[in-house]
Amino acid sequence: MKNKYVDFIPDAHLIQCISHLYSSYIRAKAEITKSKFFKNKIDIFKLTFDTKFNGVDEKSIINSEILRQIDKSINNSIGTFHEQILGGIDGFEIGNLSGFDIKSA
Repeated sequence: MKNKYVDFIPDAHLIQCISHLYSSYIRAKAEITKSKFFKNKIDIFKLTFDTKFNGVDEKSIINSEILRQIDKSINNSIGTFHEQILGGIDGFEIGNLSGFDIKSA
């Protein structure tokens, strides 16, 4: 049976990879809250200078930093997505903490 989406991996594998990525987006947004933000090490001097020098209120700076942290987490998930996609190609395998990300089997 021909694949509907791409021809180099099965449709079910592609959908599973996309599902994992979607879950990562949801988890990243749920895990970073303002209370968790303040529990992390915050450079209060940078926060103060950013608000004064950029003419932005503290709430906006904090919201921007929370979005940056979410984006960083999502970028890591995109890397995992790439590994999962490539690992689904016949003749390739995922390293799973073995010293490589993807290799030709």
